[in-house]
Amino acid sequence: MIPKVAIEKAIEGGWNDRLYRVDMGNRSVWTHSEALVLDPAFWQALGRALGWEEYHWKHDRTTQHRFYDLVLTGGDTEAYWNELLKV
Repeated sequence: MIPKVAIEKAIEGGWNDRLYRVDMGNRSVWTHSEALVLDPAFWQALGRALGWEEYHWKHDRTTQHRFYDLVLTGGDTEAYWNELLKV
């Protein structure tokens, strides 16, 4: 649900991903990626990496709410991320 590039961008923006990884021996896997979007630090770090103004990620929750609405209504989250990340 959350593309790897979004997670990488958030890490680039300073987000700490350690709480969301599980060591599976020879590889790490992401767990419960849906939980990532509930972490305000994830959105703030993603915003920094994408060059959003501080106001946008601290006060304008439209970006996050659009994603939540898509999840709740079964919308196209892939298109959402493609648009947001410009891929």
